Amino acid sequence: MKFLNLSEKSKNPFKVKHSFSSFSPYIKRYNCLIICAFLSLLVAACVTLALPVAIRQMLDYGFSASSHGKMNFYFGILFILALLLALASAIRYYCVITLGERFIADLRRDVFQHILHLSPDFFDYSHSGEIISRLLTDTTQIKLAVGSTASTALRHLIVVIGAIVMMVITNTKLSLLVLLAIPFIAIPLIVFGRKVRTRTRTTQDRLAEANALASEQVSAIRTVQAFTAEKNISERFSILIERVFQTARTSVILRSCFTGFAIFLVFSSVVAILWIGSQDVLHGTMTGGTLGQFVLYAVFAATTFAQLSEIGAELVQAAGAAERLVELLQKKPTITTPASPLSRALPIQGSLIFDRVHFTYPSRPEKKILLDLSFSIKAGETVAFVGPSGQGKVPFFLLFFVFMILSVVVSSLTALTLTAFPFMTYVLRFPTFLKKSISLREQFART
Repeated sequence: MKFLNLSEKSKNPFKVKHSFSSFSPYIKRYNCLIICAFLSLLVAACVTLALPVAIRQMLDYGFSASSHGKMNFYFGILFILALLLALASAIRYYCVITLGERFIADLRRDVFQHILHLSPDFFDYSHSGEIISRLLTDTTQIKLAVGSTASTALRHLIVVIGAIVMMVITNTKLSLLVLLAIPFIAIPLIVFGRKVRTRTRTTQDRLAEANALASEQVSAIRTVQAFTAEKNISERFSILIERVFQTARTSVILRSCFTGFAIFLVFSSVVAILWIGSQDVLHGTMTGGTLGQFVLYAVFAATTFAQLSEIGAELVQAAGAAERLVELLQKKPTITTPASPLSRALPIQGSLIFDRVHFTYPSRPEKKILLDLSFSIKAGETVAFVGPSGQGKVPFFLLFFVFMILSVVVSSLTALTLTAFPFMTYVLRFPTFLKKSISLREQFART
């Protein structure tokens, strides 16, 4: 007896732990772009960190009649640093954007190829609109993360670390106060970030539901109009879109609170520390130039840290998209071509036999479409399947052409199943016409 039930999912569902690391093979293909982007990013960060040193020298030694030459020298250095910063930023932008576009093109191609090779049962419980949403919308979010957000985050991280190091070199006392404030800033941001990630994933899932409904109804627009169901479908879509908006609104509120709270913590800490530094200047234990240098590094650290909180929220959003995409890539076809398929001689001589076949659709496992069906069709025999709609005529052809579970008797001594033959050699009796030119349709049919 053969029992076919494709509704059962894996008992061990895939859990995403490192979504972005799953895409590292794609990025590693373009090491030259990565190295060039990293070097230009490093140059830009170092130039940014060098600016306060030049400004300190001007404040301490440049504003006097006897130091006119030093003033010109330091301004010349600032001009050169600005030129280096502009060139490094331009090179970094070109490299990271090119890397993101190339990466996402490869990823979309591989995801689409993977989708094409999934078994038909996958599409029975997955809406086409949701699949397209993962292929286009989710990959776009990942492209933004890889193409710009990640490099900006790395640059800000280098600037923050460099600014903290330079603050320690400039004034150890004030730097220790800054370091003591960091845990009180970082812990709330981590908690906020986790909540934002959860809400972002929910938003993407609900948007996929709306896309699935739109794709399904547009593809069946003649049926929708024939039943005058335009108003009903429009209301359903409006409800789904409103759910997307409400979920996105909650995510935006969390991100707004996240950003505002981060900015308040960072800059209030900077103001408190600078007040202490100003007291040292008044007491003569620190020069104005040193305080100015420390102020610039503190502002660099504060602004970049605040921007890192926003970028972190964007990366969290991209991580949600990456999770959905990795889940799709982890799907395995339940029907695979045999490792050593038999060559198919044309025409196949033999009988077609159904031997007590059971069948249920994956989306409705409780409803038996075919139950204990047995019959045989001899070679050369013409058989008509007659019966009311919904009695299982179409599933018979789906089983024969798609699922391949039936037996073909090649001779009175040998029996082979269709699963022994390559799967990509059968065509349904009602293929879908592609919206292409006749030449492309003909080329498609010959492949």
